[in-house]
Amino acid sequence: GTMPILNYMELTGLRSMLIVPAGFQNLTSLQQMVLKDMPVEFRTMVQGQDCTKHIRLILHRLRQ
Repeated sequence: GTMPILNYMELTGLRSMLIVPAGFQNLTSLQQMVLKDMPVEFRTMVQGQDCTKHIRLILHRLRQ
């Protein structure tokens, strides 16, 4: 894959991202994802997708 050793990802303020992008299932080394100030639709979708089930920890944070 293009990012074979990516183990941490942080997405912040991507207001137009409403769905999980294609290819997330290929980020098999991803263990932790932090979502800051992301749309409710995206936060909800990311929890229940097969393509994200390998991610050990997904944190949701609102802007402070």
